[in-house]
Amino acid sequence: MTKDHITKSITIKAPVETVWRVFTDPTLTEKMGGKYVTDWKVGSDFGWMGNDGVMYTRGALLNLKKHELIEHDLFDAEDTGEVTSVITYKFASQGNNTILTGTEGQTEDLDEEEYADAVAGWDEALKAVKEIAESV
Repeated sequence: MTKDHITKSITIKAPVETVWRVFTDPTLTEKMGGKYVTDWKVGSDFGWMGNDGVMYTRGALLNLKKHELIEHDLFDAEDTGEVTSVITYKFASQGNNTILTGTEGQTEDLDEEEYADAVAGWDEALKAVKEIAESV
């Protein structure tokens, strides 16, 4: 099995507009430990800054469809500008619920430990979005 692709989904008991706000409203994203630093225009810089003021990720916003899709790439940790993965969030309305699907496509296979860590990170991140959206 190749370990260059992760897809995870979660059902959130909140409308898609609320789940979208968890990503785009800094007063909500700070509950996940930081905020996205971007102007939300395709082609612009896109990164995650922790509540401690440290930029943890950097990339570019590749695609954006309000209430439907956020797609961005991530640059390598050494900040050489080399893309290491592409992250996609899809938002699907299902009655009063939202199905949030996160996908990460790596440019190279991960080893077993890296893959397990990445999957655990996705589980934790989606759970955090769910908890925040359902509490708004």
